[in-house]
Amino acid sequence: MLPTSPPIEIMDAGLRDNYGLKTSIKFINNFKNWIENNTGGVVIVQIRDKQKYFEVENPNSGSIVYKLASPFTNIYNNILKIHDYNNDNLLSSMSDWYNGKVDVVTFYMDQLKDDEISMSWHLTPKDKIKIYNSLSSEDNIKSIDKLMELLNE
Repeated sequence: MLPTSPPIEIMDAGLRDNYGLKTSIKFINNFKNWIENNTGGVVIVQIRDKQKYFEVENPNSGSIVYKLASPFTNIYNNILKIHDYNNDNLLSSMSDWYNGKVDVVTFYMDQLKDDEISMSWHLTPKDKIKIYNSLSSEDNIKSIDKLMELLNE
């Protein structure tokens, strides 16, 4: 709640656009003619806290508390998946209105389910080390190479 009169309730914008892609695509759409005429294309760099595709969990596994909480957990997890589906749709529909080249380069952390770090404004020294070490994963090295190649075109 904002301390206004009357109070205004706010929410995290991540609920609507967790990765900022909608904002980026609106920017590209607004300046598409200039981008097409003055650049070699668009490079979208995604930095994600986990891989895009997740394992499907067995709904019958776990404790009774897990089973009772799973509907709420599923809503949260599905919101993140819906963001991914919507973002894929936004990217694929760009060809309907943008004639230039678009490349997407993704960096992500390979986190174990039981050892995830909190993606907040405060990272512990251990979290910072995990993020730093994730840069040397095979997939992220490929992403670095792809980004360098695109920037040198």
